[in-house]
Amino acid sequence: MIDRIIRWSVLHPWVVLVLSLAAGVAGWRALRDTPLDAIPDLSDTQVILLGEWMGVAPDRLESQVARPVASALVATPKVKAVRAYTMYGMVFFYAIFDDGTDAAWARSRIQEQLGQMQALLPVGPRLSLGPDASGVGWAFQYALVDDAGAQDLAALRTLQETTLRNALASVPGVAEVAAVGGFRRQVQIDVNPGPLAAHGLSLDDVARAAQAAVGDQSAGLIEMSQREYFVRIAGNTLDLDVLRRTPVGSNPARPVTLGDVATVGWAPQARRGTADWDGMGETVSGIVVVRAGENVLGVLDRVKARLEELKPALPEGVRVVPVYDRSNLIRRAVETLTGALVEQLAVVIVVILVFLAHLRSTLVAVVMLPLAVLLAFVPMRQLGVTANLMSLGGIALAIGDLVDAAVVLIDDAHRKLERTPNPTRQQRIDAILQACRGMGPPIFFSLLLLVVSFLPVFALQGQGRRLFEPLAMTKTFAMAAAAILSITLAPALVRLFVRGHIVPESQQWLSRVLIKLYRPMAWAALHNPKTTLLMGVFAVLSAIPVARGLGSEFMPALDEGDLLYMPTTANGIAIDEAQRLLQTQDRAIRAFPEVQSVLGKAGRAETSTDPAPLSMIETVIQLKPRDQWRKVAQQCWWHKDKGVAADWVPAFATALLERLCPSERPLTLDELATQMQAGLDQAGWTHAWTKPIKARIDMLATGIRTPVGVKVYGKDLPAIDAAAGQLVRAVGKLPGTRSAFAERNLGQYYVDIEPDRAALARHGLLAGDLGRLLALAVGGQTVATLPDGRSTVDVQVRLAKGFRDSRAELEMLPIAVPRPALAGAANPASPAGGDGMAAMSGGMGTGSGTGTGTGTGTGSGTGTGTGTGTGSGTGTGTGTAAPVANLTVPLRDLAKVVVREGPPMIKTENAQPVGYVYIDVDADRTDIGAWVAAAKHKVQAAGLPAGTRLEWTGQYELLLAMQERMQTLVPLTLGLMLLLLWLNFGNLAQPLIVLGTVPFALVGSVWLLGWLDYRLSTAVWVGLIALVGVAAETGVVMILYLDESWQRWKDEGRLRTVEDLRMAVLEGAVQRVRPKLMTVAMNVVGLGPVLWAEGTGAEVTRRICAPLVGGLVTSTFLTLEIIPVVYFYWRRWQMHTRAP
Repeated sequence: MIDRIIRWSVLHPWVVLVLSLAAGVAGWRALRDTPLDAIPDLSDTQVILLGEWMGVAPDRLESQVARPVASALVATPKVKAVRAYTMYGMVFFYAIFDDGTDAAWARSRIQEQLGQMQALLPVGPRLSLGPDASGVGWAFQYALVDDAGAQDLAALRTLQETTLRNALASVPGVAEVAAVGGFRRQVQIDVNPGPLAAHGLSLDDVARAAQAAVGDQSAGLIEMSQREYFVRIAGNTLDLDVLRRTPVGSNPARPVTLGDVATVGWAPQARRGTADWDGMGETVSGIVVVRAGENVLGVLDRVKARLEELKPALPEGVRVVPVYDRSNLIRRAVETLTGALVEQLAVVIVVILVFLAHLRSTLVAVVMLPLAVLLAFVPMRQLGVTANLMSLGGIALAIGDLVDAAVVLIDDAHRKLERTPNPTRQQRIDAILQACRGMGPPIFFSLLLLVVSFLPVFALQGQGRRLFEPLAMTKTFAMAAAAILSITLAPALVRLFVRGHIVPESQQWLSRVLIKLYRPMAWAALHNPKTTLLMGVFAVLSAIPVARGLGSEFMPALDEGDLLYMPTTANGIAIDEAQRLLQTQDRAIRAFPEVQSVLGKAGRAETSTDPAPLSMIETVIQLKPRDQWRKVAQQCWWHKDKGVAADWVPAFATALLERLCPSERPLTLDELATQMQAGLDQAGWTHAWTKPIKARIDMLATGIRTPVGVKVYGKDLPAIDAAAGQLVRAVGKLPGTRSAFAERNLGQYYVDIEPDRAALARHGLLAGDLGRLLALAVGGQTVATLPDGRSTVDVQVRLAKGFRDSRAELEMLPIAVPRPALAGAANPASPAGGDGMAAMSGGMGTGSGTGTGTGTGTGSGTGTGTGTGTGSGTGTGTGTAAPVANLTVPLRDLAKVVVREGPPMIKTENAQPVGYVYIDVDADRTDIGAWVAAAKHKVQAAGLPAGTRLEWTGQYELLLAMQERMQTLVPLTLGLMLLLLWLNFGNLAQPLIVLGTVPFALVGSVWLLGWLDYRLSTAVWVGLIALVGVAAETGVVMILYLDESWQRWKDEGRLRTVEDLRMAVLEGAVQRVRPKLMTVAMNVVGLGPVLWAEGTGAEVTRRICAPLVGGLVTSTFLTLEIIPVVYFYWRRWQMHTRAP
C-alpha cells in the first residue's frame, strides 16, 4: 500500500503539489480561526449551588441545609467530591465531577435534582444554580477610581450595578459580572424602644406602618371614553420627611408618627466584603466571569471594547482601571512560543542546508516544515483545541522530527544519483523511486513510532491530562501530517527539486570531517566490544545517583506575570477593621517599584464563585514588565566579589564575560515576594503567595490554595481544631516551610439567646415568638424594596444600634408580651368594645374614650377615664376602654444571654466535617515529595488525637497520582513499542537493540536536569516520554543502515568470516553517519530556541525540552558506539548458529 502511494506520488508530482497546496490553504484558515489562550483550562468540571437563608447561623445552616443537600449531591452520577462551605446566611456547594465529564451534562444533572433538593429543606432557605463558569473564569477585574472625589462609595456601587454590570453581562461569552466593595444604600428606620413603649406600640406596629406607607398598588382597570385605563396607587416614596410623618398609632388627638418613635435616614446595607485600590482607600471593583468553554481572549477583547463605549456614560472624573487582565498573559505566552517556533524553523533549515550542501534539496524541507505545521491546525480547530502554551509546545517538540523522513529520502536519493553521473530523465526518476521505496516505509513506520511513544500522555489523569493533552494532540497531529507527507509530498518534491550537480558525500567537506572523526571511534568500539559495553554500563550507572537527587514536584510554577497574595487573619474580624488592615497592606505593597497596581479584597464578592470569609484576604498585584525591575548583583565565576572582576581578568575581556555571566541580574519573582512579605508582618496574619490562575485551579482541584495542604477529618469541630493545631506545631519548623496555618473551625463569637420556656409560658409567649421578635429587633426586617432610578433601595426596620450592640443592652432589650405574669391568679380579661388590649398591672388601670359596651372584669380596681382604686367585685356598664401601653419585659427575664465561641464557617467534604491546614512551601527551592515524607514522619512521631485522620493534598496529591500513573503507563508503552518493532523487523533481536538505546538516552537527560537543577515533574516526564520515541527512531535508522550494509556484503559474497562481518558493520555505521547526525542535529539545534527561551510559559517548555536535548546528545554518541557492537554480536551469533 505504502509502496504504491510512493510510486504514484513520484510519477504525478504536480497533482500531489496542487493537493498539498489546497491542504495548506485549509491549514492556514484553521490557524487564523483557532482561538488563543495562555494555558488549557486545568479546572475540574464543576457545578456550583448557592443556598441562602439570610440571618441564620452556620451551625443551623449546616445541619438543615448543607447536610441534606450534600448527601443528595454525592449520589449524583459521576460526582467525585462535594465541598460545602457554610457561612453566616449562605452555603456554597461545589460538585466536582469525574475527569472528562461534559460540563453541560453535569449542569443538567444538578438542575434536574434542584427541585428534589429544595423539597428536603425547611421553609426559608432557597437554592439556586451558580454561573456557568469554570474554576478559572475570573479573567478580568477592574476598579472604579474617582479622581474628582465627587462620587461616594454608594454612588460608585450604583454605577457598577446599573451601568457597568448590565452592559458587560450582555457581552457574548460573559457568564456573570460580580461586584465587591462600596455599598448599597438603604432607608433605615432605627426604632427607639423608649418612645415606642410610651405610646403603647410594638416593633410590629412600626414594621406594618412602614410597609403600608410605601409601595405601589394596582387597582385594576377602568374604561373611560372608549379607552382602557390602568388604575394604580402611587405610594412609592423615598422622601424621608414623608416617611417620618407616617402615622403609627391611632390616637385621634395626636397621631403617633414614625418620626416620633424612630430615626429615619440613609445607611449602608450590611455587606460581607470590601475592596481597596493601591492603598488609597475603599473602592468598588468589578469581576468579569467568563463562561466555560469560551474563547477567553475573544471575550476579553469584547469586554474592553464595551468599556471603551461606556466611557462617555461615566460621571466626570470616574474611570475604569483594569487591575487584572488575562489577555496580557495569553498574548505573552503565545508570543513566547511563536517566537521560538520561528527560530526553530530557521535553524532547522540552516542545519539541512549545511549537511546537504544543496540548495534545491533544502527546498524540500522548506516546503514540508510549514505545511506539516499548518496541517496540524486543521484537527485542532475541529476538536476545539486552543492555540496555547501547551498546544504550540507540542508543535515545537515536533519541529525537528517533521522533516526526518524528507532528509533521509533526500540523502538516499543523493547517494543513488551519485552512482549515475549525468543521468537521463528516466534514470533519475528510477533512482529517486528506488530511494523513496526503499527508505519510505521504514521512515513512515519510525514516525508512527514517535506517535505511539506519546500514548502515556493521553492516559494521564486530572490536571496532568488537561495540561499536556493539547501538547500530545498537536504533536500527534503534526507527526501524523509529517508521516502522510513523507510518502506523498516528499517523494514528489524530491523528484522536482533534487536535480542538477550533486556533490558526492565522499567529497563533501562536512561528511569527510564526520567520517574522519567517527571511523576510528567505531573501529575501536568494534575491535574492543566488551570495553565499549562496559563504558556504556558505567555511563548508565553514573546517572543513578544524579537521578535520585533530582527531587520531585507536580508542575513547575508558571510565571503568570502577576502575583496573588492571600493572607489569612483572625476569625470574627469586623469589616471596618478588615478594611483598615487591607489598606495598610496595599499601601506597603504599592510602594515597591516593581508594582504597577494593587487591588485588595477582604471577604467575598457577590458571586457564588467566591465563598471567602472576611478573614481571607485576596490581593491581586499587577507587576510592571521585567525590564523595569531592579537589578541585583550576582556572583560570577570571574568575580572575586559580587560585581568586581578578579585580578586575573584582563580589561578587554570584561565586556565578553559580562555577556556570558552578567554582574547584575533582574530581581526574581520569588525574591520580590520574600521582600514584600518581610514588610507585611501584621500581627495574626498568615502569609501565602501564589498566582491568580494557579490559586483558583488548586482550590478547585483539592480545596487547598497552597502548594501543600492537609485535610483533617474528625468526629467534631473541636477535635479537628486540636488535631490541626498539633499538626502545625509539628511541621512549622521544617526546612522549606514559609508558613503553616490551621484554619480554625472555631473562633467566631456567638451571642446565644437561651429561652426560659417557663417564663415565656407565663407571659403567653412561645420560643418561636421570641425568635421572631429578636430577628426583627436585632437583624432587622426589609419591609419594602423601592425603585431609585435604575437601581432599587430597601427599607429596613430594626432597633436602634445603641440598644443592640452589647450583651448588657441585649439583656435589657424590651420584649412586648400579651399579658403579665401573675402567679396563682386568673388571667386578666380584655374589655369588650375597645380598640385594643387593656393591660392591668399592680392595681393600676388606665383608659380613655367614650362609647358603649358591656363587659366583666376581675381585678384590682375599676374606673372610667383615668383613675386608680382598690377593691374587688364585678360590674356591668357602658363605656369604652381605649388601648393601653403594651406590656414589656426585659429580655433577661425571658432568656439567658450567653457569649460563646462557635464556627465562622463549617467546611465539609462529601458531607463529612473537615478542617484545612495550609502549608506554604517554597516550591522553587524545596523538593515537595521529600518535604511531605519528612512532615509525615514528624506528625507520626507527635501523634494525633483519637478519631482523627489526615489526607495530604495540594500539589503533593497530584504529584503522587501522576507518579503512580507513570509507573504503570511507561512499561506498557515500552511493551507496545516492542510489539510494533517486532512487527516491523520480524524478529525480537532488533527491537531489543533499538529499545536498548533508551537507557543511554536517559543518561544525558538526567545529567542535564541535574545541571539545570530541574526536579522531576509532569513536564519533565513528558519530555522523557518524547525522548523514548526519538531515541527509538534514531535506533531504527541505525539498524536500517546496518542491515543495508550487511545485506549488500552478503549479496556480494563478501561475508565469509567474522572479520568480514566486522567490516560490513563498520561500513554501515560509518558511511551513513551524515543522515544519522543530521536527524539528531535537527532535533537538538531545533529545540535550542525553546530550551533557552525567556518569557511567560518558558518555565514549562524548558523542562519539556531539557530531557530531549540532553538525552539526544548522549543517545547519539552511545548509539553510534553501542548499537554497532550489539548488532555485531547478534550477527556473529547468527553466523555461528546457522553455519553448517
